[in-house]
Amino acid sequence: MTVSSNFGTYQINVKTDAVLVFSYLGTKTVEQKINGRTTIDVKLQDDANNLNDVVVIGYGQTVQRKDLTGAIASLKGSEIAKTPVANVAQALQGRMAGVQVTMPSGDPGSTPQIKIRGGSSITQSNEPLYVVDGVPQTDGLAFLDPTDIESVDVMKDAASTAVYGARGANGVILITTKQSKGGKTTISYDGYVGVQKAPKFLPVLSPYEYMLYTYENSTRDATRAQKFLTSFGTFESLATTYGNREGINWQDEIFGGSASSQYHKIGINGGSGDTKYNLFYSRNINDGLMLKSGANRDIAKLAVTNNPSKKIKLNGIVNYSNQKIYGSGGTQEGGNARLSMLQTLLQYRPVNLPNVSDVGLIDDVLDPLDDAGNPAFQSPIVTINTRLRDQRIRSLNANATARYAISNKFTYNGLVGFTNTSRVDKTFNDSESITAIRNKGASGGIITTFNNRFNYNNTLTYSDVYGKDHKFDITIGQEYIYNYSESVNANATNFPNVNSGWNNLGLGTVAGFPSSFAEEDKLLSFFTRANYSYKGRYIFAGTLRADGSSKFGEENRWGYFPSGSFAWKVTEENFMKSLNFLSDLKLRASYGTSGNNRIANYAALGIFTSGQYASNTSILPTVFQNSLANPFLKWEAVKATNIGLDIGLLKQRIALTVDWFDNRSKDLLYNTRIPASAGFTRQFQNIGSTSSKGIEFTLNTVNIKKSDFNWSTNFNITFNKTKVLKLSDGENSLMTSSYNNSYQDYILQVGQPVGTMFGYQQDGLYQVSDFNYDATAKTYSLKQGVVQDAIAVQPGYIKFKDLNGDGKITDADRTIIGNANPKFSGGINNTFAYKGFDLSIFLNFTQGNKIFNANVKNNLAIASDFSNNLAFQADRWRTINAAGQVVTDPAELTALNQGRNSVASILGNTSGRMYDNVIEDGSFLRISNVNLGYTFPKRWLEKVKIANARIYVTAYNLHVFTNYSGYDPEVSVIDNAITPGVDFSAYPRPRSFVAGINLSL
Repeated sequence: MTVSSNFGTYQINVKTDAVLVFSYLGTKTVEQKINGRTTIDVKLQDDANNLNDVVVIGYGQTVQRKDLTGAIASLKGSEIAKTPVANVAQALQGRMAGVQVTMPSGDPGSTPQIKIRGGSSITQSNEPLYVVDGVPQTDGLAFLDPTDIESVDVMKDAASTAVYGARGANGVILITTKQSKGGKTTISYDGYVGVQKAPKFLPVLSPYEYMLYTYENSTRDATRAQKFLTSFGTFESLATTYGNREGINWQDEIFGGSASSQYHKIGINGGSGDTKYNLFYSRNINDGLMLKSGANRDIAKLAVTNNPSKKIKLNGIVNYSNQKIYGSGGTQEGGNARLSMLQTLLQYRPVNLPNVSDVGLIDDVLDPLDDAGNPAFQSPIVTINTRLRDQRIRSLNANATARYAISNKFTYNGLVGFTNTSRVDKTFNDSESITAIRNKGASGGIITTFNNRFNYNNTLTYSDVYGKDHKFDITIGQEYIYNYSESVNANATNFPNVNSGWNNLGLGTVAGFPSSFAEEDKLLSFFTRANYSYKGRYIFAGTLRADGSSKFGEENRWGYFPSGSFAWKVTEENFMKSLNFLSDLKLRASYGTSGNNRIANYAALGIFTSGQYASNTSILPTVFQNSLANPFLKWEAVKATNIGLDIGLLKQRIALTVDWFDNRSKDLLYNTRIPASAGFTRQFQNIGSTSSKGIEFTLNTVNIKKSDFNWSTNFNITFNKTKVLKLSDGENSLMTSSYNNSYQDYILQVGQPVGTMFGYQQDGLYQVSDFNYDATAKTYSLKQGVVQDAIAVQPGYIKFKDLNGDGKITDADRTIIGNANPKFSGGINNTFAYKGFDLSIFLNFTQGNKIFNANVKNNLAIASDFSNNLAFQADRWRTINAAGQVVTDPAELTALNQGRNSVASILGNTSGRMYDNVIEDGSFLRISNVNLGYTFPKRWLEKVKIANARIYVTAYNLHVFTNYSGYDPEVSVIDNAITPGVDFSAYPRPRSFVAGINLSL
């Protein structure tokens, strides 16, 4: 057997009367008799029948799709390469049923969050296990080049994932990178250049609306009124001075430019006889939308295959990546909600004093109108130049595999892998940064973290065919994984104004307490997998795995994960032979158990931690135990049922896959409350269970197939519901906080989904008619029978619904106000080919999920006397009339606010409560990717000795149809299973356009 080069050339030594069989994924197999010829060329035709596609199922084994018994979705690397993204995971968005990919924000280096079938854990990671070329990975896919992917296979049901045991509960993503195809040495180049723009800005008050807003705020007392008068003049002058003033759009200043991106990759592929190689180097330069930010990445890879004999095949891969992420820390950086970069962009005043140019605001180190004793605002441009962040991530992944055909029936597969990752995070706040000014001095620090992973596995497979009807194989295997991590943190403050930043922390006159840690964990596993097929009609598969982990309590070190599955290929029955239009009809069923070991290494132990305490005038270090040991801590486990149906019509021109699933987790890990008599108030325990049920549809069609024109469509949609089944004994609900620990805004409640938003329901505003008016004192008092709040309310204050009917607003009036989980999600891809042209249009969608727009919540009240706000505040309840006079008369106040019953007055919504009006519909339809390419005819290229050339243009994130008011509806900035769907200070997601070329010599 041999493999052709990228351009189809091959060499093979066979007898003159032999028959050559040509095959390739997605094409029809062709047989040619040699008949003494020395050169044989064939053209492989596309095959709409995908039943013979090979699917990776782990540990060196593959099966044809027609023989699958589990739920596995696949995606070809050619589709991934069409999407100009830096991370492979991002290219999976909307491509496969049951696989939900969310970008937490649009900043360079942002890591996609993936959940398969809704996830199952409430406190631990719901990220799937990644297996790249047989090596398990838990740190994402940033080290991979998206154009180096051969295929992606996603295991979704327990029958498929149980072979990975304690790591398979969240699903498994198997990634196969491109290997050497041998043949004549070829050189290839792939590259593109592009530009990125922010699709939209969040609307804020215009300069004149801002002046009216701050003026109205100043009427609260004489001191504020005098400061406003001194700064901006009389109310009567505002329209003249600021009515037509453009002011500074801070979002435009920071995000409004065009950011460039470029990608270059050069590869060498070749080899002949027993040794083949593939080598490439790529560089990705991606400037961020925010000024002076970006992410650069270099990747180099060498893959070598050697066949020292007919029975032995050796393969080695070395992949090195070096990523740099730089800037001012993104839009969430700042230390707290008040000081984050995005909130500064929204709240910093857009205009200067009457006779001072607004451009002068750009250079202001401090806002002269701010509170000098506790400043919060400075020019965002100054912040970007003085708040420095730099992150370097270097990763080395090396593995070697060996396959030895001991006999016709026994095959050995072995793998050894090593991964080394180093990460260095540098921060420095120069003396002019707002952080340094507030903390009375410049500060900086460096955190260095190293991770090493060593793993090896061995499998022995026996396969045989008994008679013509019975096909059987069984694999036994063993795996060992060792992880080691260490980290050092050094920091200092009070640097002199002239300094070397993080390059010399020794210049800081006050050294912080250094910290460090080192930890390790081990996993030892034994597993077996067996498959049996009778007449190719009835297929049975079973898996059993035993995992022993150092992470868990000494009473529960080992976990056992069995699974079984069955498939009935109905079309193989004799009574179906007459139905020629039906090319595939298969029923599948599976049940199994898998685990989740994504917990801290020493959670089962009583951990000591460091701290400080004050003694007279000194700060002294201390060590104390902060957790109670639990020797019975054990695995989170998921028991999953899957029933599937595969239908193929017209020789797979139409192929439909339907899967119904029911995943039930148990023994969920949670830091739950315990009696204080134990000496601690909380302990990690296995306390509860959840469920995730749903149905998935995948439809692939070949709509038109002609010699010069093809059109195919891939469509998938998933309906999924999660539910909390049980919490710890005696508890029906648990409250938690999202972006601000001062408020509890999410609830974990039995019978409700995971990701439920909890708060009050608005009942409009308090109207003048709700009050008695004292004309002498000019004061309002609430009428008897009108719902009371904890504060003294006035007309124009926000009113909440009294759900329990006690006449007052308390915590008991909170209720469920949103669910972050979509009712359904999916994607559709249309691919067209006409002669040398190819066009693909990909859309993805989500329906029914809610987003907690914390940007709105954070701007319900004025942040400071001269801060700006979001544009919705223009519709607020007013307390001044057109002449700038404070209105107290009931009739005039009623007329002034006719129809205003939603946005409270400036002082009317300061409690910080979570309520339903900050919950928005997150449904969307996105034109995600449009790719148009042209492949030059071979006859043109032969004249200039070029083997292959394709040019293309791609538009990414072209448009989003949504009612969501934020930057982008696909957002979730809190990496926590309980609090998804939070949008607070998220970085805008760019719209990008690229032009590229694929060239081979």
